Order: sequence, then structure tokens, then C-alpha cells
Amino acid sequence: MKHTKLLHAVFVITALLSLAVAGNPTRTAMANTSPQNDLNATLLAAPVVSSWSVSPWAAPADGSSQVNLTVTVNDPDGDLASVTVDLSALGGEVRAALYDDGVHSDGGVHDGLYGLVTVMPSGVPTGEIPLTLTAADTQGNQTVVYLGTFALLSPTSAAWPDSLPEHMGWGTNEEEWQGDTGLPWNYLSHFLTWTWPEWGEDFVDRFVQSAWSRNEVPILTFDMLLSAADCGSLPEKECDYAHLQDSTIMSGYFARVTEAAIQAQGDQPVIFHIESDASAYMQRYSIENNGQGGVVADEPDTIPAKSLSSAYPNTYAGVIQRVVDIIHTNAPNALVALHVRTWATGMDVAASTNPDLDVVSISQRTAHFLTEAGGPNLDLLLTDWKVWDAGSGNSPWWDNTNRELPHYSRILYWQNQIVAASNLSLILWKVPAGNMELDNTCQRYQDNRVDYAFDHPLDLMSAGIRAVVVGGGDGCRTLPSTDEDNIFEKGTTFYTQPATPISFSAVTTGAPGVVRLSWQPSSEFDVLDYQVYIGTSPQNLSLYMDVQRQTAMQLMLPDGGIWYVSVRSVDASGQASALAEPVMVMLDAPYKIMLPMVVH
Repeated sequence: MKHTKLLHAVFVITALLSLAVAGNPTRTAMANTSPQNDLNATLLAAPVVSSWSVSPWAAPADGSSQVNLTVTVNDPDGDLASVTVDLSALGGEVRAALYDDGVHSDGGVHDGLYGLVTVMPSGVPTGEIPLTLTAADTQGNQTVVYLGTFALLSPTSAAWPDSLPEHMGWGTNEEEWQGDTGLPWNYLSHFLTWTWPEWGEDFVDRFVQSAWSRNEVPILTFDMLLSAADCGSLPEKECDYAHLQDSTIMSGYFARVTEAAIQAQGDQPVIFHIESDASAYMQRYSIENNGQGGVVADEPDTIPAKSLSSAYPNTYAGVIQRVVDIIHTNAPNALVALHVRTWATGMDVAASTNPDLDVVSISQRTAHFLTEAGGPNLDLLLTDWKVWDAGSGNSPWWDNTNRELPHYSRILYWQNQIVAASNLSLILWKVPAGNMELDNTCQRYQDNRVDYAFDHPLDLMSAGIRAVVVGGGDGCRTLPSTDEDNIFEKGTTFYTQPATPISFSAVTTGAPGVVRLSWQPSSEFDVLDYQVYIGTSPQNLSLYMDVQRQTAMQLMLPDGGIWYVSVRSVDASGQASALAEPVMVMLDAPYKIMLPMVVH
């Protein structure tokens, strides 16, 4: 059965992240006037928050996305009074209580793991939300912990092309390595520079046919504008602009686009990615030359360029829209995408440490420029998380605990706002392939981006990202083939059917119709949610409800009598596990419930 609820989100804080990485909590003594030694003793007796994590760190304000919080808390004196989290900015309570009762996805009863289950309301303001936890005891001591920044996303309705895989998909830029893995990758990426027609006969045709033979979607990135002619010491932005004014170069450019599209004709999809840097450079050009020669900041139809056709204006927008139409005309099976750079407005969202950065305005300006340039026939946007491994020194490190900027909550919030403003879905492209086990030498540079992307599929999907392509480029960047099998092992997990939930139990509670369900959380990073099945016999079970990432709850069954209950997991690749062994429950009292209900 295919998983169809791709864009829901679950927000889970689980006991995984050690304070050695995340930092120390703040402890305060309340109403204490004793001498210093007594004060120190009181502080030592404050509750201890030992570990936590957040998954996902990003979820939409859509009225249905669950928020599950769990935190490990212990109190030296055994007098813990409350564990609360401030959810006021998420539409919840200032002091929302967490429970240790075994029914709030919090593990067992009184095991020190506290949980809370709630739902993201619709209509609340989106943004970057700091999450603060407070654990207090009966003596008035409390421990306050900044957990990190959560991205409350805008719900989006951006369409995903029917010709592309409906589930989350992955790919790389290494064709031979990708084929040798034996995994069913979904995408394969390659650059086309100015000289691509010289790469042997019908290079594009050979490349797309090879990808299609493995059921992969080829992504071809035009990197032709900058490489069309030598610009000497001219900066890349000025070089791109100069080439756009050169009729000879633009004639050759359109000819190469046309030939590539003709060679890509077929009955399977291919994505043409138009110039990864040019649109960002031209937006920067419009900002820097605002008011000069009719140029208006952020308006691609005011930037001079040679479209070489009376059907299109001689502007950057005219050039891009002609490219879009050439591709669609000559390859009806093709999709066309422009690229979203984090630095297009001059303020680099991916590097900024400014907590007050106006992310929404930046994203709206960039989305406006790209949609105006591409016109109504643009199909997709590609984006990136920087293209160099951070260990090389060429890209900033991002905090994967989301406690310090720059971090992933911000970049996903920015990308979500791009999707909301453009109404176009995203493919995350050229993700650095490094991991933290490498030694920071050539092609073995460290980074945490690819692991974050694999480990947080729900964050990406909620933001509007439906596919990820890893690696690419030249120099000493880490490659999938040089990363000590990290991407291969992650990919193996992603494309393998998820394991059946274990330790599944279903017990009556004494309340009419109410059954307490629980099972062990999956250790697989790509499990998106769980589905509860019920029936009057173990051989006749049907889907009762999708409970997202809850692993403990009280469920009300629809009628009295004997019922069999089971659960299965569903992952980001669209695969579902086998059902857990059904458990029989007997409900004595007659009653009738018309809809599935979870009792909190």
C-alpha cells in the first residue's frame, strides 16, 4: 500500500541528544535565602534534564500535524513537581505539561521520560520559535533548558509533477557508483557545460537512456552561460551579464538548449535545471544597479539580455522563458527548473547569525524574481544547502541541534517560505557528501548536511522538498564514492522496507471502549508514521487511523465486543512494514462510536 500522507508532520522530542553536545541547562533556585553553601546544595538538588532531541524540527501550522514532546528528567530529591514547555508561540499553553504515564509517547509509566502530545493549530503566525523547557520541584528549585529553535512552517499547496516519483526520493551525481550499489535510486544528476556537444555523439541521449534503464530521473544542469567564453579576471556575475548581451554567445546558447531537449525526448521524465548561479547573479545585478538604465531591483524583466526572438522581450525574463519554451516544445516529457540560491538578495540566509533576519522578506523577493523570470510554464525549483563540505572551510557549519545560528530550522523555514511564495516544489540539489567520520583531506571532508537530510525526511517534506541529490562539482569535495560508505548505508536503510513495530501491546483501561496501545519507537530514521489496524478477526484487519509518530496512546474503538488490533510503520520511500502480531481485546459494555478517536 502506498503512503499518501506525505506532507503531515510530527514534532517529537525524544531522549537522544546528550548535554555534552547540546550544552548545559540553566538552573535557578526559587524563594531561597539561605547562606551560599545552602544555596549550592539547593541548586544541586534541582531537577536534572539529562537528554533530549527534536524530530522533526519543522512542521506546518495546518491544524493536523502532531506535536510529540518527550524529555528525560530526574530529580535528586525525588520531589519533581512539574515538567512544562512553553508552546505559546505554537498556539499552545505557556506552561504545557509533559506526562510520565505511558500514554503520551513517553515510554513506560514513571520511567523518567516525560511526554506531551498536541496538534499544531492552523492560522497561527509562522516563524522561528525558541523552545524552552522548565522542570520544577516542590521546593521551588527549577531547571530551565533552551531546547533549540523550531521552524513553524506555512502549509503549502505546491503541486508535485505527476511524472516524478510520488514519494521522497534520493539520487547522486555518480552514475557508476550509483549503479554499483544496486539500490533503487530515483535521480541521477549531471552538468552540461558549453562544450557538451563535444562529449561524444548524442551525449544527452546516452545519459538519459542510461538513467531511464535503471528507472532513475535524469537531472541535467545547464552550466553553459559562464563557460561560453573566457572572461579573464571579470567576476562571475559580470561575466554572466556580459554573455547575456552577446548575440553570438546567446545564439549558441539557444542552439545547445534545443539540441539537448531534442536528445532528451522520450516517454519518461527528465529535468532540465537552468544555470545554478545565473538567476542569483542577475537578481544581485538588479539590486546593485537599481534605477540605472531602467533596471529595477528584483525585477528580471528589467535586466537587458538578448532573447534573439521577436516573441520574447530582450530581458533576462525573456531569455529564461524562451529556454523554458524551447525545452517544453522539443521534449514534452521534460520538466524545467530554476535555481534558488541563499545569497541572491545579498543577504546569505545560510551563513547569517542574525536572529532578527527577515527571512520571509528575503524568501519572497527571491521567489518573485524566479517566478517572474521563469513565467507560468516553470515546473520546479532546485535549491541547495551550500555545495562545499564545511570541513573544507568553503561553507559554514550548520548546527544540527538547532541551538545556534546558522542552523537547519532557519534554512528549512526559508525554503518553506520560497515554496509558499512561488507555489513550486523543491528538489534539494548537490548536498555535500561529507560526514563526521572523515579526516578532512581531499575528497574526505567532514560535513553534517547529508546525514541531517537523511535523518529528517519529515522536516524536508513539510518544507516542500520532495527529492534530494547528493554530491557534485569538482575540486576536493567529498563524493558518495569516497565517504566510507555512509551514503550507501543510509540509502540502504531508506530503500529497505521498514521493520514491523515491536513490543506492541493493546490493553483495556476500564473506561468504556478505551484501549491503551503502545510499541517501541522505530530506530529507522525514515519512518514517517504509524498506522493502527483493527478488525473482528486477526485475518480481517483494516486501517482505522494514521497516528503519525505516536507510539503510545489511548484509543477508543467503535463498538463493544471482541476486537483485534495491530500497527504498522510507513517510511519516506512509500513502503510499509508488515503488521505487528494482532492483539485481542474484549470490550464488555455496548456502545457505538462513529469516528476514530484518540483519547488523551
